[in-house]
Amino acid sequence: MDNNKIKIVDDCVSLQYQNFLLQELHAPSLTWTFLIDVTANTEYKNPGFVNTAYKDGSITSTAYWFLYPVLLEACNKAECSLEKLLRIRNGIYLNRDTTKPNLPHVDADSSHLVGLYYPDNFDGDTIFYTDSTGTTELARITPKKGRMVLFDGAIYHASSNPVHSNYRTTVNFNFLGVLKS
Repeated sequence: MDNNKIKIVDDCVSLQYQNFLLQELHAPSLTWTFLIDVTANTEYKNPGFVNTAYKDGSITSTAYWFLYPVLLEACNKAECSLEKLLRIRNGIYLNRDTTKPNLPHVDADSSHLVGLYYPDNFDGDTIFYTDSTGTTELARITPKKGRMVLFDGAIYHASSNPVHSNYRTTVNFNFLGVLKS
């Protein structure tokens, strides 16, 4: 898919590095914070875990050191310029036994780009919408190990919790740059 606003980069890093990333993201030494609601959903609480590796110009987790190169490689392969990193946030979504997606949202009100990295073949699609109502789908992306989805941060999107897996891990990058067509 490449509609000038959404680009998929499969195998954005080598298989060896993909395996290393999966191992590191699930290592007992990585600190995760429990949130009663990881999606700011007003309809129901959606518990999960987050690890923020970079925010507000500061490295906040050792995960930064092995995650930032993933974004650099994906941008290189997608011919996307990366001008300034804004945030790296890892999320673990728990099995909710529902296929209903979470609330459509944008990560920030200001102009930015987003990179979503999937470290494994979990179920729970990311759904892109034409607007905030979530009535019309623009695209639906299934997590695939080593896949990075780069897109314009103004596109409304929503995560889905896994139904077949016990959990779903994603890495969310917010940054400034240019996504070339």
